[in-house]
Amino acid sequence: MSSKPAPTYYIFHGKDSFTRGHEVRLMKARMGKGTEASLNIRAFSAGTVRIAEALQDVTTYPFLSDKRLVIVNDVLTDLAKRAASKDAKADLETIVNALPTLPEYARLLFVESDELPASHPVLKLMQTDTHGYEKLFNVPKNMAEWIARRAVGYDAQIEPRAAARLAEVLGPDLFTADNEVAKLAAYVHGERPIREADIELLTVNQVESRIYELTDLIGHRRGKQAAALTHKLLDEGNEPLMLLGSIYSQYRKLMIVKSFEDEGINGNLAEILNVSSKAAPYAIPKLREQAAKYTLTELESVHRMLLDTDFKVKSGGFGPANGGVLALDLLIATIAG
Repeated sequence: MSSKPAPTYYIFHGKDSFTRGHEVRLMKARMGKGTEASLNIRAFSAGTVRIAEALQDVTTYPFLSDKRLVIVNDVLTDLAKRAASKDAKADLETIVNALPTLPEYARLLFVESDELPASHPVLKLMQTDTHGYEKLFNVPKNMAEWIARRAVGYDAQIEPRAAARLAEVLGPDLFTADNEVAKLAAYVHGERPIREADIELLTVNQVESRIYELTDLIGHRRGKQAAALTHKLLDEGNEPLMLLGSIYSQYRKLMIVKSFEDEGINGNLAEILNVSSKAAPYAIPKLREQAAKYTLTELESVHRMLLDTDFKVKSGGFGPANGGVLALDLLIATIAG
C-alpha cells in the first residue's frame, strides 16, 4: 500500500502571526543546513513578485538537494482583493492551473496574514486536488490556556490565576506574551510555579513604569525623547498595538483624574480608577502630577486622536507594512512635537 505523497503546495493563513511564523521557520529548517539549503529557498511578497516568476522558480530543479522551497507572502489575499481586475483573474487562473502539475520536489508556500475566504479559487482547488495542504492560524480564544502551554515549553509551570493575570495585562499579543513567559520562567528557574505576584513584579510594574515615563515625556512635549523611547520599546519586542493600547489606557486615567479635579465630581477616585482602569491607589499621586500638565480639553483631544489612530491601524489606514510603527510616530509627533 503506497503512502500519500508529500504536498507540493501549502497555504498558511490567519491572524496568528506568532504560530504561523513558527511553522514557516520549521519548513525552512526541514530544508537542511548550510549553503545548499539557502540556495534552494526563495521568498517573494505581494506587489513585488510576478506569479510566473514564482512558479518558474519553484519548478527549477533543486541544487544539491531533493527539495526547493519558494515562499510567497500575501499574494493570494492581494489577488482576492483585486479579483475583479483582468490581471488578477489571469494570475489566479495561472496559479490554479499550475498547482496540480508542480513537480514532486516543489514546495510552494503561500503565507497569508488574513484568513482566506472559503470561496477563494485556491482553497476550492484543494477540495479536489490532493497535492495541497492548508492550515488556518487563528489567534487563541483563551489566552490564559495558551500562556500555560507556553510555560510548559519553557520547562515551567504557571498558576491559573497568574496565567489569567498575564493574559489580562497583555491581551492577544502573542509575541509579547511569549517574551514575558520566557522571562518569568527564567526568574523562577524551575524551583516553583510562576505566581501572580511574579506577574505584578516582572511584567505589570515594568510595563507601567515605561508607559509612565513615555507619557511624562509626551506631557513635557519632549517629542524626540518620547519617539526614542517608543522605538526602544518596539525593539525590545513590544507590539505597536500593545503600546498604543497602553498609551490609551494611561490617557484615559488622566482624563478621569482631571475630570475629578476640574469638574468637582463626587465619588471615590481610587475606587473608580480601580474599577474602570485597573489602576492601583498608589498610582494616583503620579497620575495627578501628569494630569496637571494638560487641560481637560487637551486630554479629550488626545483621547479622540488615540481612538482614531487605533481604528486606522486596525483597518489598514496606515498601509500593510509597519503601519503600527508609523501610526505611533505620527501620534507622538502630533501630541508632543
